This record gives sequence, C-alpha cells and structure tokens, in this order.
Amino acid sequence: MKKIKVSVILLNWNGLDLLKKYFHSLLNQEFENFEIIFFDNNSKDDSINYIKKFKSTKKYKLRIYKNSKNDGTAKASNLAAKYAKGEYIFFVSNDMLFDRKLLKHLYDYMKNKKEIGIATVKMLRHVNDKKTNIIDSMGANIDFLCCASSINIHKNIKNVIDSNKEIFFAFGGATFIKKEIFNKARGYDERFFTLTDDIDLCWRVQILGYKVYYINKGKIFHRVSGTLGKTHNRHIKRFFSERNNLCSMIKNYNLISLFFTIPIYLLLSILETIFFIIILNFKMCLVPIKSIVWNVKNIKVTIKKRNYVQNNRNKNDIMIFKNIHLLPMKIIYGFEFLFRRKYWKNYLN
Repeated sequence: MKKIKVSVILLNWNGLDLLKKYFHSLLNQEFENFEIIFFDNNSKDDSINYIKKFKSTKKYKLRIYKNSKNDGTAKASNLAAKYAKGEYIFFVSNDMLFDRKLLKHLYDYMKNKKEIGIATVKMLRHVNDKKTNIIDSMGANIDFLCCASSINIHKNIKNVIDSNKEIFFAFGGATFIKKEIFNKARGYDERFFTLTDDIDLCWRVQILGYKVYYINKGKIFHRVSGTLGKTHNRHIKRFFSERNNLCSMIKNYNLISLFFTIPIYLLLSILETIFFIIILNFKMCLVPIKSIVWNVKNIKVTIKKRNYVQNNRNKNDIMIFKNIHLLPMKIIYGFEFLFRRKYWKNYLN
C-alpha cells in the first residue's frame, strides 16, 4: 500500500446500533488510500465483534483498538491519533452517514492550502433514518465567553448561501486536520473528557497561525447526540461545557483579553445561579459554582498549558476576534426565556 494520505479516527462507545446504520458509508468512500482507526472506549455491547467482520482492502486499511476504559472524546482521540499514519487526520463520530465524495473533497481542498489548519463540511440532519435538507452545522462560531453557535442551524440548505468561509471551530464529529499541526497543538486537552474540546483545539490551532475553514463541497448526515444523548443529563452536559469553556479562556486569551472577559464571566455566572435558584432547578444552579471550583483546583496544570500556548502564539486576539460574537449567548438565552414561552420547558426540566 502507498503512503496513507488520511487517517479516519472513529471513536465508539456502546454504539452498535449506530455502527450498523452508518459504518458502511465510511467504507464506501471514493477516495483512494486511507485508513480507518476504530477506537472503542471500552464498550459493553458487541461493537468490536461487529467491526471485526469487515476487512482491509486495497482502498482502505481497517485497524481496531479497544481502550481499557471510557476516556471520553478528548483523551481517546489523542490515544487513537498516536496510531495514525496518514498525513491528515479526520476525527468523526459514529452517528454520521458519510457522502461518498467526502474524503476526496476534504483532501483535495486542503492539500494545497498551507494556511488552513482545520477544515469541516456541512452537517445535515438524519431523522428517522431519512436524509433531510435541514442544517445541523456549517461549522460554528463562539461568543467571547466561549459559548458556541452553530452556523445556520435549523435552516434549509436550499435557503442559505453555501460558500467556503473561515469559521471559528469545527465540531469534533467532523474535524479534518493535518497531523503535523495536531501534534504541534498538542492535541486535545485530555482533562475535558468531552464537549467543547473541539472549540479549544481549533482556538489553539488559530493561535499557532492557521485558519479554520468550512468547505461547501461534501456533506454528512448527522443523527444528533446519538452517543452522548444516551446517558448524560442536561446538568452534566452543562457542567462539562462550563468548566471547559472557562479553562479554554484561561489558556487561550492573552492577558489583556483575560482581564476583560473573566469579570464578565463571573458576573453572568452569579446571575445564572440566581436564575436557576428562582426557578427551583437546583442541579443547574450548582453548575457555575462547580465549574469555577474545578478550574481553581486545576489552575496549576492550566497555567502550564497556557504558557505553552502563549509562548507559541503567532496570531493575536484581534485577528481571532473577527469570528467571535461580542454579545454573550447567555444574555440572548435570558431574553428568550423571558419573552418566548416555548423556551421555558428547556430551563424548567
């Protein structure tokens, strides 16, 4: 086999039903010469035995690894990346139906774009085993407190302008990155376990001087929260997001930006805690407090990682801020709760 061009890393945790529906689409890529690294996070179902039924071919090589425990998406991705032999790594989720030309479009676009570090493609929703034209993501941006907003989410793809463009981050379910850049960025922050680890990686890649891009060619169909939605309650997901967002800000902002953002973050966290106390959602009201406590306890490790990020900075915050919203999403969500009754159930549960 020739030198491998792309290593597709497919993480799995108890995803047998998803694999039966979607794995075949990964094998049917038109692209020549790629490998699939199937990395299982200690599943208790029959996922491994199901994948073992498939064999390597002239087009692709299939390798299977079983982790001794569930390390989440962040650490498991780093562990799997150590086995990657390709020039590029494509991190994907097990709840994706892949377009046949997906790898070809990504590789052809990226191979001559040295300024681009990470690329992603459009995600359309896969509902009740049917493909739709409803957008789940065309990449995403964040506000200055690190809250994500998926670009054109819920819209029909026919009603939006679909062109290549720079974005802030690619969702972890479809992140195409040059292996050399992944290693230079030191991969995912393994402490994050899951959620917003993709934001943090893309942020650090930009600080290194590279761009993150959405590519309009190629698409995938996504069954939303096919894995995470199985077991994680709302307050647990929120805790992962909040603590990881705060950690990302501490690592990735320069001192001037940090001086302005952290006080605003703390103020909104206090208001958020009061809000959830008022509506008697006590699990959610503890999330901001727990997130801050975790970051205080882990500040030494965070500072060490921050020093590496800042010492390797090739792009200042002003250049990065062009894809960051200045109005905090939490304020927007607050107004939605006050004036749109349909949002009440999202907070009262």
